[in-house]
Amino acid sequence: MFKPNYLKLHKSGELDKIIVKLYEILESCELCPRRCRTNRLNDKKGFCRSGKELSISSYGPHFGEEPEITGGNGSGTIFLTNCNLLCIYCQNYEISHLGLGKEVSLDEAAEMMLNLQGRGCPYGCVDVCSSSILRG
Repeated sequence: MFKPNYLKLHKSGELDKIIVKLYEILESCELCPRRCRTNRLNDKKGFCRSGKELSISSYGPHFGEEPEITGGNGSGTIFLTNCNLLCIYCQNYEISHLGLGKEVSLDEAAEMMLNLQGRGCPYGCVDVCSSSILRG
């Protein structure tokens, strides 16, 4: 039976250590190659236009890839706003450039992820426009 990796990390105490490290990064943000060093914990916004909270446009199962990737239930996809790359031909322009979405709490974001997991979406969640949110 499949068990998500975060459960193992939580049980071992490693997840708490990762969370502390990620918050330290947000104090002087270098998540993207622009390395603006903005203190996002004070909700200041750097080049990416993102602060402390996640801004999400939508989430749900995604079926736009090959079935080997999406499986029968789709891959879990969360569209985060405010990509720092600002590619001129971006297919997600409205959310990546204009930031169309809403800020959500960590609890709300976790609920979205658990919802996708409960719907049987494989491979966890695929975050779109996340270069300023997650370290790749």
